[in-house]
Amino acid sequence: MRKHMGSNPISCISAKFVDLILAMTHYHGFHLVSPSPWPLIGAIGAMGLAVGGVMFFHSYMYGEFLLVLSLILVLSIMIVW
Repeated sequence: MRKHMGSNPISCISAKFVDLILAMTHYHGFHLVSPSPWPLIGAIGAMGLAVGGVMFFHSYMYGEFLLVLSLILVLSIMIVW
């Protein structure tokens, strides 16, 4: 705990309050983010976009469908997130 200088009781109380708040707060050396489904859904959409593009350019069945579906998914993730 810090040493409090001065005889002002208000500053001593407020400094003790700040020490209490700092003692109750847990700090991390890095930023913790809350879990989100959007990165996983975006990665699935990007993978589908790549596979759908290859399938479409090689004239495989459902290549165009997968390409368009994945493009819609990726664009919707960009809008929502």
